[in-house]
Amino acid sequence: MKGLSQAVFDPSRVRAWLAQEEKHRLPLYAAAAAVQAVLDPAKAFGQTGAEVLTSLVLREFDRVRPASEAIGLGKEGLIALLALGVLADGLTQDQIGDLIDLGVGAAVKADYFERLAESPWWQQGRLLRLEPDALAAAFLNRALFPTKLPQGRKELPDWLYAALRTSAQPLPGGWNGFCSISLASRCVTGAATRSKTRWWRV
Repeated sequence: MKGLSQAVFDPSRVRAWLAQEEKHRLPLYAAAAAVQAVLDPAKAFGQTGAEVLTSLVLREFDRVRPASEAIGLGKEGLIALLALGVLADGLTQDQIGDLIDLGVGAAVKADYFERLAESPWWQQGRLLRLEPDALAAAFLNRALFPTKLPQGRKELPDWLYAALRTSAQPLPGGWNGFCSISLASRCVTGAATRSKTRWWRV
């Protein structure tokens, strides 16, 4: 590809990366690594699969933040709602209203919902659920358990309750179901090996 270092797509480098971990050979991870190689040639096939997903999530955060501010949810509001929607199969207008009342978003504007409903994240009458699952889990982990708050914000239990209590497809096992997803999301991104959190101590 024009403008890209030939080393990015060096077949031996790609084969070595695929051989590092079994999950690297899964279509999602292989595709994510290829995308990352185009976006950041200096790190092409030099990251683990978990690091590749995290890099893509951070890029998605950079894309969502300006939209969140334009909608009227503050810089991080839409990111938090999308993360919570991963657990609740998306969010309805009522769920979003409850979460806004609980402090999701900053300097929320009165007409935020009209703008949100016109955004690409609003589909079939609800805030969409992010997919595919591995990327959604990485998004959730980074949004709800950021590096500076590995235990999550103090408001998080209330946010989770508001998101899950009227979910069309509640998590099997209730809080234990959430804990399982939380642990899975941290394994996807490698965070489970770096810190311990009380969320799955149930």
